[in-house]
Amino acid sequence: MAWAFLGLGLLATPFFVCAAKSPFLRAAKAEKDRQQAAFIIATMAEDRPSDIWDAFEDAMARGPRWRERIEWTLARMPDTRAILLACEAG
Repeated sequence: MAWAFLGLGLLATPFFVCAAKSPFLRAAKAEKDRQQAAFIIATMAEDRPSDIWDAFEDAMARGPRWRERIEWTLARMPDTRAILLACEAG
């Protein structure tokens, strides 16, 4: 997985991708990944919303599989999705 992202803002994105890939037997790992992503996004949204939004846009541009996994994960995280979308206004 590509971890070389633009600054801290993109650190949350791999957690979305990993959470979507985790099989049912690894549900605890997927939940941990979602919690970590939620924490990073909520924390950074307070001070650096444009960084979070840039990271999200970069991740979504990485192709259909990334988009699918991110969307799948965010569908399970409505509060985090709302925080992330609010960052668009920056």
